[in-house]
Amino acid sequence: MEIVTLLIGLALILVVVMIWAFFWAVKSGQFDDMEGPAHRIIMEEDQRPEQDKESEAEHQQVQVSAEADVAEKMIIGNGQGHTEQDQRH
Repeated sequence: MEIVTLLIGLALILVVVMIWAFFWAVKSGQFDDMEGPAHRIIMEEDQRPEQDKESEAEHQQVQVSAEADVAEKMIIGNGQGHTEQDQRH
């Protein structure tokens, strides 16, 4: 029977802590704007600065040239369609 009183006491303490945490979250503004951050994630993609778009274009250009280099090595490198790394394995 002692365990029941202990469990009831622990449950009450846990409930009090949970109620305190809820009121603390409301008071500190955790629930003020629930939709704003979700909308910002979607909208930021369309409103990127021009500098970011230019750097992305440069990245794509570098990636295309790297892919062209790999393709060239495959065709010209050894005539078998394998890169040098494939031959080592």
